[in-house]
Amino acid sequence: MILSPHIDSIQWPHPLQGECRHCGKEHSLALGRAPALGAELMRQLITRGCLDVDGPRPASRSHSTLPLFGEDRGKMLGVLEGVDACGKPVVLRAFSGQRNGHWDIAGWVPPLFDIQLWQETNTRTEKEIKRLGTVIDQAHEDDSTLPFLKRRRKLLSRDLMARLHGLYHLQNFRGERAALADFFTDRRGIPTGAGDCCAPKLLNHAVLHDIIPLGITEFYWGRTTRSKDRVHGRFYPACTGKCLPLMGFLLCGLDELQRQRIP
Repeated sequence: MILSPHIDSIQWPHPLQGECRHCGKEHSLALGRAPALGAELMRQLITRGCLDVDGPRPASRSHSTLPLFGEDRGKMLGVLEGVDACGKPVVLRAFSGQRNGHWDIAGWVPPLFDIQLWQETNTRTEKEIKRLGTVIDQAHEDDSTLPFLKRRRKLLSRDLMARLHGLYHLQNFRGERAALADFFTDRRGIPTGAGDCCAPKLLNHAVLHDIIPLGITEFYWGRTTRSKDRVHGRFYPACTGKCLPLMGFLLCGLDELQRQRIP
């Protein structure tokens, strides 16, 4: 059973903000009407039971939300309110990471990379990593080749992640471009899932399609996380570790565009 959150009693999070390392200034984006639009999206998800909220009725089950309430657990969803170049209202939606193996679902913004190129980069090396994993699992603990196999698998995984992260491209409202590696420069490197959250997807898509954001928010949909830091139907700010380092750059230049184009 999919629980209905108490939408009317939800307290909205703080506006999105972050410091831009390029210009050295703090930038922010207000909530606007995004929380109300997020609440409306919740109602659609309850009614249709799938992410295909714009599709024909009866709703398709190819992207059902039911697995989000099972062992898969939930997912962050985001909504951005904006206006296009003609001043027409626009609403963008995003989901974090992949959904049932899909990076791109109709009605939701795509990731920060070319999906086909990502798949081509990932497929061959991922197969070899899995093959090595099988060999390692089946080998006897006294096998002299085990250290070599484990080291090779680790190096392949590290190299694959670096190449995949290199496919991500971010662009801000000043027209400046950056890579993920520009924002995570310490020894820990780029966190897993960086660039795959809702806010970076929404802001990057807005830049590329000449949409001026007026508000943004994110909420969690599905079974409570094991750490209990995400609860169904609640709104949350952008995550500190993966999103906050990107926010200042992605928002840079937005305030000037808003003054120029928003009455």
